[in-house]
Amino acid sequence: MEALFDHQGQFSVPQFDDIVRAFYAGDTTTTQPILTAFNQHPDSWQAVDQILERSNVLQAKFIALQILEKFVSTRWKHLAQEQRLAIREYIGSVIVSLSSSNITMQTEKVYLSKLNIVLVEIVKKEWPDEWTSFINEMIASAHANPSICENNMTILRLLSEEVFEASEETQAEWKIRKLKERMMAEFGPVIELCRQVLMNPVVEGLIKTTLESLSHFLKWIPPTTVFDTDLMVLICNQMSSNDQKRQFISLVLKCYNEVAGRQDFPVEVQEKLILLLRGAIRTTREIISLNGGIESLYNSVYLNGQEILYDYTLFITSALSCYGENINSLDTQLLTQVHQDLFVLSSLDDIETWRICAEYWVYLTSSNCNYGNQCRVLFPDLRRIAFKCIPSPDNVLVVDEHQDDSVLQEYIDNSENPELYKVTKELLCNLAVLDINDAGNVFQERLAQIQTENIIQSWKNLSQLGWAIGAISPAIKNNPAIKEEGYQMICQGLDQLERLCMNGKVDSFETCMLYIASQYPQILCKRQDIFIKTLNLISKYIHNKEIDIQKFATHILVEVCHGIQQNSSLMDQQGGTLFLEDLLTHLPTLITDLDSQQTCEVYRAVGYVFSVSSQQYQHRYIQRFMDQSNQMLKSGLYQRLSSEEESLRVITNVLRINIAVCEVIGENYGLQLRLIYEDLCNIYRNASQTTGSATLLLCNLCERIKELVDALLTIYIKSKPSFSTDDQDFINPLLHELVASPPSKNDVSDIFSILLEKHENNKYAIRSLLEIAYPQVFERIYFKIKSDFTSYYDKRPGFFRLVQALINYAFTELLSLFQEDKFTQIVESILWGIQHPSHELSNLALETCNLLFDRIYNVEDEDQQNVLYTLYYMKTLGVILHTITDHDRRTQFELQSQILARLLELVQQGEIYTQLYSEGIGSNADYVQEYVRSKLIEVYPSLPQNQIDMVAQGMLEYSDDIERFRTDLIDFMADFRSSDDFSNNVILDTKTELELLASLTRQE
Repeated sequence: MEALFDHQGQFSVPQFDDIVRAFYAGDTTTTQPILTAFNQHPDSWQAVDQILERSNVLQAKFIALQILEKFVSTRWKHLAQEQRLAIREYIGSVIVSLSSSNITMQTEKVYLSKLNIVLVEIVKKEWPDEWTSFINEMIASAHANPSICENNMTILRLLSEEVFEASEETQAEWKIRKLKERMMAEFGPVIELCRQVLMNPVVEGLIKTTLESLSHFLKWIPPTTVFDTDLMVLICNQMSSNDQKRQFISLVLKCYNEVAGRQDFPVEVQEKLILLLRGAIRTTREIISLNGGIESLYNSVYLNGQEILYDYTLFITSALSCYGENINSLDTQLLTQVHQDLFVLSSLDDIETWRICAEYWVYLTSSNCNYGNQCRVLFPDLRRIAFKCIPSPDNVLVVDEHQDDSVLQEYIDNSENPELYKVTKELLCNLAVLDINDAGNVFQERLAQIQTENIIQSWKNLSQLGWAIGAISPAIKNNPAIKEEGYQMICQGLDQLERLCMNGKVDSFETCMLYIASQYPQILCKRQDIFIKTLNLISKYIHNKEIDIQKFATHILVEVCHGIQQNSSLMDQQGGTLFLEDLLTHLPTLITDLDSQQTCEVYRAVGYVFSVSSQQYQHRYIQRFMDQSNQMLKSGLYQRLSSEEESLRVITNVLRINIAVCEVIGENYGLQLRLIYEDLCNIYRNASQTTGSATLLLCNLCERIKELVDALLTIYIKSKPSFSTDDQDFINPLLHELVASPPSKNDVSDIFSILLEKHENNKYAIRSLLEIAYPQVFERIYFKIKSDFTSYYDKRPGFFRLVQALINYAFTELLSLFQEDKFTQIVESILWGIQHPSHELSNLALETCNLLFDRIYNVEDEDQQNVLYTLYYMKTLGVILHTITDHDRRTQFELQSQILARLLELVQQGEIYTQLYSEGIGSNADYVQEYVRSKLIEVYPSLPQNQIDMVAQGMLEYSDDIERFRTDLIDFMADFRSSDDFSNNVILDTKTELELLASLTRQE
């Protein structure tokens, strides 16, 4: 900071400029700390006027305005009225000076934009109470010249966005409500100013800014302004394809889109609304016609046709979605014309335009649309468009062409456009329900066309056909009226694809068959012949040397088997067994060419079918199912492989296979665990005994083995609803090994959390678990991590889950089994966790804290309950008050406020019978209210004392009404703290803000 002051101790603007220049020249090491300190200094705002007046560096002015903006939003009310007025007038004068000339408006665009934002922050604090004439001043100064008028329009738009579009949590609720009411009451002159600008269109920049502003005003201005004035007509008049007005077409459409999307207009004006919409639609259609139609306009760079058509699409779909029924009853011809336009727009090769159209088509074809039946004549053509427009779903092969004309198949894990796929799928499902027979017709038409195309085009179109047929699977499954016809169509299609495989395009048709089969497991459950054909195809592709094709085939196998599991009720009694036998027969050969990850997925797939076989067959087949992996486990453990590294890698892969199987067959995995638990104990013990002389690679592999054994046991225990003595015979030895040498990363907290939950009603088992869990897990980890908030970070989530489980499932046993200091250590860990910088961990601790006071409240022994309240109530209250007033913890407000209200309600309702204070006369409620008051004074020292008193009193008074409690607390904090305290946005640190400024400046 000293570098910013001259030898007389005065702030030096030239030195500040030099530091900012150096920062943007790349010297961040020395300049970043100085700028950060200046930004965070509480009095840095006092240098803003000097920087703005005398600095020659744009970035320096921008930094100054950032500081002023932050000061206005956080500490504005700390200033005297005279100081606030001086700042307000100063910022206003700078804005007027820069906006008085169109030249300076352009050259100082970034600077002026930031000044406007700061002014709006001031307006939000001052208007309407302290700056009653704000709107009138804006209108009066706008008449001075067009450039000032243009900038004033921008300021009014920014204010409108803040009041009507920003989250209500950015300011107190009462303040937002008041601003909205005043804007609606005083906005008439602003609309009149807009009318005057549009009636005398002289300056293009002013008209453009006015239309941009109106597109925001029209979101909320009263219906009378829309329908009882000529405003909308004047807006529409700005739409023309001539040189002067072509740039305004999209802006006009944006304005009409806002009106078309509003649903707050009274019924009596809807006829006027349709007339307005009709006028805008006709004008737009005339422009489209004059420019050669939609396809021609789309390709017009001169008119920026793509943007115009995008906005036109938004406009007409909004109009139809909100008022289509009215349009249909008042002007059926207009409805027909608009639908014709939407058909052409849907056919454009434009993803975003198709998405908007598809969203409307979904509405039109749904039961929610009252006029949809009248439009059924459109649906056959629409169905054909949708079949062509569906994008790729997840986990498919997409096809492209190499430069040498060969085919490239690429496996795509995630859809390139998941939202577009979702809406297109919904549309296809709606259309399938309306006419499943025509869906079959489209399938046949597309299939016939594909057979005449070149290999690349046919492959692409065939893939898309498969995706479309797969997309309608939910519609067929969930609608009895079309189920039989739908499944018949799919079976015929699969048979037809199989026959076409003989015509030379084998791969393309087979991959299409595989995808369709994976989407219709109901058919596979009923037709084992189709299942066997599918399994043979999977086996063929899984041995392909191309990794992407292997991935695709493996995923199809998982999808098929998972689908069989979910639809097992459709199979006959022997069905599951027959499927399982087929899979187990193929299993050894399926995995021969796969890497470890794909091998796990194959085992997972077989596990799905195994899980729906009868208990009798599971006992019979478990050894056959897991035999190969068990042999690999023994070879890695007992046989000498080529190297120790290879042995450890084999063991690692086998453990991953077991985890995959355990995840899908659940508690029945115990059949397998009984077979291998002794081997697992030996494996874990060997991994724990790895000496320091081993290589880093071997040490990492051993640690990975410990983590995998831990994960396997955790998953299995979680799947068990209850435990028998037989279960303990193989769980306890494994647990002993894990506790003796826990994985260094995650530890074993989660296993004990789950065991405590599973044994909740078994006091003997809970006590046995606590004798291990408290000293060997809780205490050991707590002593490691409590010195700071960063070391052993991976152990912390499990640790806090363990603490939560201790309070939730073992509270009574903890009190009876351990002395007071032991229990206090658990409570201290909760309060320490609440203050953790990680919100994930802090939230866990907050939830546990709430649970703690649930348990204390329900303690039947009053003396014991009084001791607990005496020990922990005030400590907890202090921590909660500290964190709820912490700026960086604003996203945790809901949990914090819930606990705070709970604590205050306990004393307000007289639920705590022991005295919480050591000296003095009065009630617990009086004592706690004074304590809250003193803490608020520490946080907000400049606030009037009577205001703090009212807040503290209100917090206790409304503690039993959580919604009122939260609303009042938010209003108080939002009014006196930063305006974004309760937003979900991440506040940029100083370095990020400076880098962002640099990028903005470069763009200019």
